[in-house]
Amino acid sequence: MVFLQKRAPYKKNEGYSIINQKYLDSLDPESIASMSVQIDLQKGETAYRISRVLKVIKNEYHYDLIDSSTKILRMTDAQGYVLPWGCEVIESQSTFEILKRLKHEQSFHADKKTSPESIMNEILPESLSSYFILDGEFLEKFWTGIKKVQIGIERISQLHLLKTTLDHLDLLKKSVPQIGKKDIDNLTLKIKVNDFYELSKDSQGNEYFSSELRFAYDPETDDNEYYHATGKPRIAELNQDIEKMNHGLLDIAEQFGASSVEAVKNLNKQFEEVQHAYNTSFQAEQQAEKEYFSSFIENLPTFFLKPAIEYSVNIVDELRKKGDLPYEAKKIFTNDLLELGKCICHTNLQSHIKDGKETNEARLNVMNVRDSMAEDQGLDGSVNMKFYFEEKLLGDFNKFTLESFDKPRINLSKAKTESLKYNNKIKQIKIDLQNLGQVDIDQLVKDHDHLLNKIKETTSEIKDIEFKLKQNELQNKEYRLDRKKLMSRDNKAKKIYHEQAIWESITEIFEKTYSELKHEIREQVQSKTMEIFLQTMYKQNKFKSFIIKSDYSVELIDQKDVSMLGSLSAGESLFLALSFISAIRDVTGYKFPLIIDTPLGRVSGTPRYLLSQALPKYLPDEQIIFLATDTEFLNPDTNVHQAEGRPESPFGELLEEQINVKYSLITGMEKDVAIIVDYVPKWRKDK
Repeated sequence: MVFLQKRAPYKKNEGYSIINQKYLDSLDPESIASMSVQIDLQKGETAYRISRVLKVIKNEYHYDLIDSSTKILRMTDAQGYVLPWGCEVIESQSTFEILKRLKHEQSFHADKKTSPESIMNEILPESLSSYFILDGEFLEKFWTGIKKVQIGIERISQLHLLKTTLDHLDLLKKSVPQIGKKDIDNLTLKIKVNDFYELSKDSQGNEYFSSELRFAYDPETDDNEYYHATGKPRIAELNQDIEKMNHGLLDIAEQFGASSVEAVKNLNKQFEEVQHAYNTSFQAEQQAEKEYFSSFIENLPTFFLKPAIEYSVNIVDELRKKGDLPYEAKKIFTNDLLELGKCICHTNLQSHIKDGKETNEARLNVMNVRDSMAEDQGLDGSVNMKFYFEEKLLGDFNKFTLESFDKPRINLSKAKTESLKYNNKIKQIKIDLQNLGQVDIDQLVKDHDHLLNKIKETTSEIKDIEFKLKQNELQNKEYRLDRKKLMSRDNKAKKIYHEQAIWESITEIFEKTYSELKHEIREQVQSKTMEIFLQTMYKQNKFKSFIIKSDYSVELIDQKDVSMLGSLSAGESLFLALSFISAIRDVTGYKFPLIIDTPLGRVSGTPRYLLSQALPKYLPDEQIIFLATDTEFLNPDTNVHQAEGRPESPFGELLEEQINVKYSLITGMEKDVAIIVDYVPKWRKDK
């Protein structure tokens, strides 16, 4: 609250008043509610005293009715503070002040040249607040989205400043003015259309969004509620959402496992095997069905036309027996006789031409017979028809009906029976899974299938957009070459082209620098994170590598080359998140105070001991504020593995072996006013 005028940026704080609700409820209408906070912290060699006073007039509450029995207190934004509807901030009595003290100075003083808001932004930029103010929820869900990793690397390393410059240069490079030459301006317009597609901008150059809601939209991790319409911004959002979907699949797997350990594992294995067998049998069923209907459509007319086909075949056969068919053979025979020049009966068929006419009557008769057969030659096809139908239908009619109808029907029936068998097995496994626990297995399976389909669709869409971008890039190369040729012939265009060439050159330098720095910092953070994680973890041989991909998606690979990020325990997730934050600080040299809320709520035993040793080592010279319970900090850890030589000591006492610790205690929580007082732990009193 004192830093950013609101509660820490976590979902659990959404919709809650900035002032303690019990305290507000205890006041009468028109009373003044007061709240003040003061924090001292160190950044580098400068100490800061940050204080905020908020005074509010409480008025009658207003409620939103959900139904006849449920109402919710209506909240509003009153001058930047989340308060119950109707409460008024007393501006004259509400203050925000930052005093500072340099290393050589004795007292705090105000910086009259710089506003408190500007100083606060230097100490703790709001976009990085989730890296300074950590709680269990943040650490457990740290790896559920790409955005946290991207912000951590790009903003803490200041890479975002270079990216902003690059974006600005890109706009300058692409904002070619109209020249007044139709051919040049048309090419410029085409280039701009492709550029705007890449950047998801409309025809006016404004950011362009679709009407599609983001998958599982979360204001903490997503910049926008709706997808960008096109290009690289949309690809980035789709990749982020694929990460969410993958984590959703891991959650489903955990829910499956939670219903019963080994039994569910075995049933899940059976489910996969039976599902594969079902898919195979279902495909076989579809193929059998296709073959059945194809055979039915093809052969049913033949079946009904059997009498007509028999009658036709008999006619053809009679003609064939009488020598009337085939005509092609007769034609070949007559041509052979004419070439030989004599008949088999020894009649002379030699040609005798007189005055250009054939005079050999015998030869003329043979020629006339040959030529007369030309009109009937098409009947030769009926001979082929005869043999086809005799082989297919008439020779063995029972075989025809068996092959055409019975076998396809039997094959289809067998395939359906097989498919139904595996389908019933799947249903039984689902029932067995459901009987093992409270988990709705049916719904989990549906959710699982839905996510798999969604990932497939989203991946396909990304590929389509990438293909479109590649095509646009190739088009723009051609357009720019054509425009360059046209501009070289025009003096005004030459000047503009020269300016554009300069912007192109500058942009290329910045792009190369940004790309190289981004790659270098990402790999350094990746390597350092793994180094710290392995040195602080008690399961050092469990993990093999930590990978930060170019799109900022993350994988933690075990010794069997399996990605384990989604199945980390609370302790492992905490250690990996702190390792990542420590790595960023180490690689970038960025100094920051660190506030950790309930750091050990779900961590005990050896991990808690290792954390007490790791924090001082990997966050040296940093101010760390723990908002902890006495159970976490002051009570001995009875879960420590004594066999490993770990002392059964409170976390605070272990931490004191490495660094100086100052304790404060919040008292009066049951009263109207909470008070923070200095506290001395038991082990100090005993010394």
